[in-house]
Amino acid sequence: MADETNQLRVRLVTPERVLFEADAAAVELPSKSGYMEVLFGHAPLMAELGAGDVTVHGASGDAGGAQGESRYNVSWG
Repeated sequence: MADETNQLRVRLVTPERVLFEADAAAVELPSKSGYMEVLFGHAPLMAELGAGDVTVHGASGDAGGAQGESRYNVSWG
C-alpha cells in the first residue's frame, strides 16, 4: 500500500501476465454474493470473484497517465 497518499495498490493478474497495476482510490469487484468496494485501509478479506466488471477508481498508473476510471470484465476468479 502507498501509505503517504491514502491509496491502495491494485494489481490485476491473469495466468499469462499482469494486466493492470497502479495506485487507486478504490476498486469495485464482483463477488459471488454481489459487488463490493475496497477502499484504502480496508480490512483484509477473501472472497470468490464472480462474473462482472472490475472498476478501478482514481488510478494513477492508467495508460496515458491520467487519473480516472478503468474497467475490466472478468468471467470468474
